[in-house]
Amino acid sequence: MAAWKRSASTRGRRAASFKRVPVKELATQFVRKVYTDDILGSSAEVAYHLIFAIPPVLILTLTGAAAVNQFTSVPVEETLRTLVRERAPASLQEALGTIITNAVGQASGGVISVGLLITTVVAIWSGSNGIAAIMKAYNRAYAVEEDRPYVRKRVVAVGLTILLVVLINAAFALMVFGETIGTWVANWLGMGSQFRTLWEVTRWPGAIGLFMFLLAVLYYVAPAIEQSFRWISPGSVVATMLWVAALFGFRFYLSIASPSTTYGAFSSLIVVLFFLYITSVILLVGAEMNAILQKRYDKAVIHDRAEHPERLTTDAARQEAIEEAHDLEQREAEESNTASQM
Repeated sequence: MAAWKRSASTRGRRAASFKRVPVKELATQFVRKVYTDDILGSSAEVAYHLIFAIPPVLILTLTGAAAVNQFTSVPVEETLRTLVRERAPASLQEALGTIITNAVGQASGGVISVGLLITTVVAIWSGSNGIAAIMKAYNRAYAVEEDRPYVRKRVVAVGLTILLVVLINAAFALMVFGETIGTWVANWLGMGSQFRTLWEVTRWPGAIGLFMFLLAVLYYVAPAIEQSFRWISPGSVVATMLWVAALFGFRFYLSIASPSTTYGAFSSLIVVLFFLYITSVILLVGAEMNAILQKRYDKAVIHDRAEHPERLTTDAARQEAIEEAHDLEQREAEESNTASQM
């Protein structure tokens, strides 16, 4: 009861601020949360797990792309080899070329091998470890304990990993093979140049939209807390913009710098690991932004935290949950009075 009384003194001040978003206050809180939730350390953990998922996911992706070549006129093999020759670091070109050759050969033989099955399982399991690390970091953003059973948590991680692989492949196909696929579909539908023009205009926004949708699902499903789906949009939009900026930033860096002169044979691994680290930081930044806004404005999050204080990790989080619940009650009462007077 004392906690409720202590929080009552702050209700008027904080409820009044609801009518205008206190940007400075939220920004200060965000900077503090970045430090207290150890976003940089959590991002390193996520990147560490994701680096092990890259080889099997890459093999799985290339095998699937090669299989597409058997049913369409899309020159998958030629496009991939050109892409590797023009864009991939020199130290990785031979290895990627071998993977492409093996994938095309396997797809051409029409054989679904035990090796491919094992690769799929390894890719999903490795990726799910990274997703599990993300889930732990997201729970820290909301200051809640993970209370889902291990099996359910692992099922969620595996499901998100499968979605991740599917959407990444779809985005990859749109960005790399978009023009060729658009031409093939236009000819198949008999729509000619009109469809190809529409495809060219929409394929890049479509790829970015897929990535944003992936983030939205990740932010909604991963944390162990009730949420309203519409309140995850701010973090999804900001994280997508930051990731696109990081992508172009890395392209610019690789065009003017030569990491191999510093790291030698390990240059490719270092570059990939650092990019995964930056990506992980961006993912967690979006989650922290969502958590700060949702704990203040999202009714589902406010109710969940206030009704289950035993799941919160600190006394400060419990006190915050009580205060936010009081603020919500007062805002709803004020809105109800305003509506009745009108």
